[in-house]
Amino acid sequence: MPDPFVSETTVRLATSLEREPLEYLQRRASLVADAYREKLLAHPDAIDLPLEQIEAGQVHVAERSGAVVGFCVVLPRLDGDVELDGLFVEPDCWKQGIGRLLVAHAEAVRAGNGRAPFVGRGQS
Repeated sequence: MPDPFVSETTVRLATSLEREPLEYLQRRASLVADAYREKLLAHPDAIDLPLEQIEAGQVHVAERSGAVVGFCVVLPRLDGDVELDGLFVEPDCWKQGIGRLLVAHAEAVRAGNGRAPFVGRGQS
């Protein structure tokens, strides 16, 4: 049975006007993790979503009912492959399949480059 939360969620490219709200989303998601909280509070400038990545179409936003609920950054590599550079979901929306949807979207971007699905491990 399909997850109703995921089926109501769409993924689109970010716009330059969303840069600051996306950085705040990243900050909220990162502050939940004990491993990052202290360092992030000491260095709030550590979160920076380069405008160039948004303008290049490398930032993909998950949206539900008109609200941004997550985003990922898919960067090109020198070997022609792509890399999932960042993935952030609103903490209130965790465990609803949004991260999984963003990974699937990143894999579709990768497949568009003629590559197989991602293999590796990420941070949790």
